[in-house]
Amino acid sequence: MQVELNRQLQRQIIILQDKVELIRGNLTDKLAIVRIFDQMPVAYHKANDERRMYLSEILQTSAVLKTVERQKTDALTSNGEKQTLRGRCSVPQRLKMVNPPKRPIKKTAGVMQLPKLKL
Repeated sequence: MQVELNRQLQRQIIILQDKVELIRGNLTDKLAIVRIFDQMPVAYHKANDERRMYLSEILQTSAVLKTVERQKTDALTSNGEKQTLRGRCSVPQRLKMVNPPKRPIKKTAGVMQLPKLKL
């Protein structure tokens, strides 16, 4: 009976020693973890700087694209006039106004007011 208890205690001692070794671990592993934590802020700042750089490139490209689109619309209008639209009618600014009841309407002319309906 005593021999059997000694064997069980010996097994428990071996198991506990293995657990202690696992808990203590290797010191080089712990140092590697510390180095990784030390390098994390550097990696974050590097990634953040790259993000800012890409964002500024995107903004510059979109600004250039807007200027090119404006130049295209200026080239399409006659004499480089910008077409600013008035109110709900979407009538260009510099076109001659015509009163519909008095004269026929030209395609390029804007309308001052709509004709009244006869009910």
